[in-house]
Amino acid sequence: TYPKPLEDMLQAAFDEYRHDVPWANDYWLSPKSVIRDMVETASDFTGYIARYNIARSEGTLLRYLSDAYRALARTVPLEKRNEQLRDIISWLRVVVRSIDSSLVDEWENAGAGTDASEAAANLAAPGAKQAVVEDRRGLTVLVRNAMFRRVQLMDLDKPDELGALDKDWGYGVHEWEDALDDFYDEHEYVNTDAKARSRELFILDDSKENSEHSWKVRQIIDDSDGDHDWAITGTVDLDTTQSSGEVVFFDYSVSN
Repeated sequence: TYPKPLEDMLQAAFDEYRHDVPWANDYWLSPKSVIRDMVETASDFTGYIARYNIARSEGTLLRYLSDAYRALARTVPLEKRNEQLRDIISWLRVVVRSIDSSLVDEWENAGAGTDASEAAANLAAPGAKQAVVEDRRGLTVLVRNAMFRRVQLMDLDKPDELGALDKDWGYGVHEWEDALDDFYDEHEYVNTDAKARSRELFILDDSKENSEHSWKVRQIIDDSDGDHDWAITGTVDLDTTQSSGEVVFFDYSVSN
């Protein structure tokens, strides 16, 4: 079978729910770990499909992510959302909208005047449609995930996968092999825990957002010695990133 996180807890809660909601007896739970896996591995849509070789199921994955976004945005009260859940909802919105904007736009427009549309409206700043960045929180999470995915691959010493990600902006397999050799000459390992993924080690400069449609980002590597002397730095192409749902860079480097 497949991983079913929290299955026992969810089933117990659903059984209790059915006592007061008789029509729920017509349904059953089917826990999935797809979004959990994507979040934990900092995967974007294309990367997730490539990792599991599920190109034939691309439409199924998109529908699943769309349904998950709508369910979270519609059913979880705003006051019950912590920062991590807000980030996940915004990230889902950006991912789904970049692939098929109609899946988000039609639903949000249809919900005008409802609690669901109010929740969706909170995901983007007022006037976002005219702004360079349509959904700031969601795009920030997308970029942070992309940068941390590279940290995870550094920890696994995967220059082939890193090169496949970054060859278009000058960091192919050979460049990554050299960078990893130099890094591991100085440090024993890369940390990938919650501290390594914290906001403190991710720096975003949006000073050229309006003038050049770009963000300067820097992901500091949490090394074994705590020196924090290595980082992945890039200039994000905001227009292409938002339209594709994958982070695209104007320039890029890995260095100490």
